[in-house]
Amino acid sequence: MEFKISVIITTNNRNSLLKETLTSLLAQSFQSWEALIVDNNCSDNSAYTTVNNFKDERLRYLTKGRNLGECGGRNFGILNSCGQYVCYLDDDDLLPEYSLSSRYEFAQRYLDSGMIYGEYKKFTTIDNIELNPVNDENELLKK
Repeated sequence: MEFKISVIITTNNRNSLLKETLTSLLAQSFQSWEALIVDNNCSDNSAYTTVNNFKDERLRYLTKGRNLGECGGRNFGILNSCGQYVCYLDDDDLLPEYSLSSRYEFAQRYLDSGMIYGEYKKFTTIDNIELNPVNDENELLKK
């Protein structure tokens, strides 16, 4: 299957957060994506178990058997990705259901854009969610 967006997620011992992050990803209105979940040397098999429990072939578990750090993990994810675009998503972020579709539509409209970002929610527990909105396209174009 050919994917439009490769979502790269690094994780390390934050299984309960990862589960919520993946749930928000699976709820996307845009469906042409793959997620590469890079295990940064979790002390147990929790990331592997979480990814496999979803039983969605768009979710791919990757590990090098050591902690690559956030940047190294992202680079490892990119090397294994096959999407037209890359989207970084932390294991403590939630995406609104329209997030990938609006980013993809924006990328198609502004083909010379080097980078696009959008709204996400950062959380430490389900009860503690902080919204990080992008209010309009003009704000994106200024940066």
